[in-house]
Amino acid sequence: MLADRHRPGWAGWATAAAAAGVRSVLALVRPVPDGRLTLTLHGVRPGSLLPDDAAVATLVLAQAATALGNAERYGEAHRAVHQLTEALRGRSVIEQAKGVLMHATGCDADAAFAELRRRSQAANLRLGVVAARVVADAAAADPVPDRRSGVPPQLGGYRFRS
Repeated sequence: MLADRHRPGWAGWATAAAAAGVRSVLALVRPVPDGRLTLTLHGVRPGSLLPDDAAVATLVLAQAATALGNAERYGEAHRAVHQLTEALRGRSVIEQAKGVLMHATGCDADAAFAELRRRSQAANLRLGVVAARVVADAAAADPVPDRRSGVPPQLGGYRFRS
């Protein structure tokens, strides 16, 4: 067994490994984006790890590095999908709130969005939170009636067209 006696702790590891029955070691290192990936093989007989073992271990290490990289990319893609889904949900609420404000005040879409943005900044809240409150307040102030009754819903004196 080779030991680097110039590094502190290595001799202690070698002693512990020998006590556990390790008589040969093959350690491979592969750089990966966030550090290093290692594969270490231990043999119970001196010289039991052959060059063919190193070749196979190198292939296994390459496959492991590829699998870890793929898992990381999958995680990144999954997070991106989640963020985009949340953004679309938020956008839907923002569009509903713009519609409420446009109908209630008679303004256009740009002015309704500017009003949402103003309220968001004044309250120091995310735009989606302010939009959800506008929609919730409109629903609470004027719940949508049964369409069969023919009574149109109202919001602050403004009537929605059915």
